[in-house]
Amino acid sequence: MKTIVGLILVACATSACTPDSECIEVIDPACLYTAQYDPVCGCNCVTYTNQGHAGCSGITEFESGACH
Repeated sequence: MKTIVGLILVACATSACTPDSECIEVIDPACLYTAQYDPVCGCNCVTYTNQGHAGCSGITEFESGACH
């Protein structure tokens, strides 16, 4: 029996991300976050796996969803 696994990507109808020059990633190696996948787009136009991941990377401004 074969199992087929598929991945469907859905693009949002938003404009492309423009990075904020004052938004700088500073990773805290002691910070912990969950492995839950709920992507957010940081003000630096980097997609983080979730809000906790963004926060542990020093990013406090972000929007729901992956960056485009």
